[in-house]
Amino acid sequence: MDGHFWIVRDGEIIDPYFKDYDMVKVINNLEGDRIYLPAGELIQKVMKKKYIDKVIDLSNSVENSFEKKMFDLRMKKGVMVNNCNFNAVWEQMKNGGEIVFGSMGWKRKNGKGIHYEFGGENWTISQFLNK
Repeated sequence: MDGHFWIVRDGEIIDPYFKDYDMVKVINNLEGDRIYLPAGELIQKVMKKKYIDKVIDLSNSVENSFEKKMFDLRMKKGVMVNNCNFNAVWEQMKNGGEIVFGSMGWKRKNGKGIHYEFGGENWTISQFLNK
């Protein structure tokens, strides 16, 4: 998947910041705060079904199953880089909010638009799934 999940709660974007992002910004000559671009309604529905529902299904697995134990272990660790679907579910389970899917990036220092590290502007479902 080449896209990003985050939480919106009370109009505020909730999304952990990882030190890895600092290197992404240096390598790509980027600046400023993260920029979020929610995908269209149909794309959101498809991506949530594929990536969020799967995590929620794990949380509802049979109590003593391997899948349930792995889910519980993962949730105890909290947020982790490159795990935005788990991070979003973890945050929602702890504090509520709406899970949103789309693109995330930063402004280019040269003023020529936005570099989307995850996703892209006007992307289709196949582009988000193609990584």
